[in-house]
Amino acid sequence: MNNRKRCILVATIIVLLTGATSPAAAHLSLAVKTGDWIEYDVQGSVSPEYTLTVSFLSITETNLTIQSTQTVSATGALTLNYTQNLDFGTNEDFPISSNSFLTARVFLIPNGSVVGDSVYLGSEFGNRTIVSETTRSYAGADRIVACCNFTLLLNQYVFYWDRQTGVLVEATMSHGTTSDSFSAIDTNMWTGLSDWWVWLIIAAVIALGILTSRKKVAKKPAEKSLQENVEKTASE
Repeated sequence: MNNRKRCILVATIIVLLTGATSPAAAHLSLAVKTGDWIEYDVQGSVSPEYTLTVSFLSITETNLTIQSTQTVSATGALTLNYTQNLDFGTNEDFPISSNSFLTARVFLIPNGSVVGDSVYLGSEFGNRTIVSETTRSYAGADRIVACCNFTLLLNQYVFYWDRQTGVLVEATMSHGTTSDSFSAIDTNMWTGLSDWWVWLIIAAVIALGILTSRKKVAKKPAEKSLQENVEKTASE
């Protein structure tokens, strides 16, 4: 075998080995960080309204420790609180809510996913394709989101993920007249518009105070000069 054939053989083996790498691991990109959290308002046709808080306790490469806390909105009663590890580079999955369709793999996809990308949503849904992209408001801010919707076993599913972080911001499962919905209402992963409004108001108040103060300072010499002119005229 000459050198040229040996080079071709080696190159072929490298390509084959590279192609054998798990697609999920090769293209995996996670933007969430240790300490990040997001809170959802959850409503259903049958179950009572509750809030769901999902927190990332630790992240090392593709290994995540996720805490899920579920609280009934009306009473404040804690109905679910557990912590579990997940290797995102594999097909591992587990539920993070009493609603069985919302699992860790539905809750988080690779950030930066765009229309046409395939995302793995766990064993129940398998691989699904991002079908659209739009801008919607979540947790007080406008976010660019990726959308996936499909029908499975007569149930209609619609998911929206924040493109920058990859976290789920809205999910709906509907069947006939019944439905369950999740919507992000608070998070520390981005700044809400309400915070900007607070700072804008504070800045406006400070600016108004400075202008008022300057007017008062300018007014005093003018008043003094007018009084002196009046007194001078009277003396003459």
